[in-house]
Amino acid sequence: MTKKIILFGLLLVSLGLSTMILFSERDPRLLTPLALGGMIIPLGAMTLSPGFKPLGLHGSAMVALLGFMFNIGSISFLWEGTASEADLHAAIIKSITALTLLLLLILIVNHLKAERLAREADEDKQGDNDVD
Repeated sequence: MTKKIILFGLLLVSLGLSTMILFSERDPRLLTPLALGGMIIPLGAMTLSPGFKPLGLHGSAMVALLGFMFNIGSISFLWEGTASEADLHAAIIKSITALTLLLLLILIVNHLKAERLAREADEDKQGDNDVD
């Protein structure tokens, strides 16, 4: 899971950096993926250490959830239209960011669920052996 979290963080950072090349305007809203990716990469690196793995996983999930919630509203601007080209570019970047973070959040939650189920199965297996 560590590689996936860091990969998503690098993807968001590269998306944020690419806005400097793709769009001529300098709007701070275009750097949203850069900021979120910059938070996700260290949290993903924390999962390398067994002691910090839960903190890294839950922290990454929290950043992904909050980033998704704050950026999902920009999707409505894509079909409603925007007042300027800068607003359209910001809506595109923030929509891509929201969908990327949603995918990351789904992957993290599925991983945490699988870990919990495996831990419960091991506990049940040990409980059955203790009874015998």
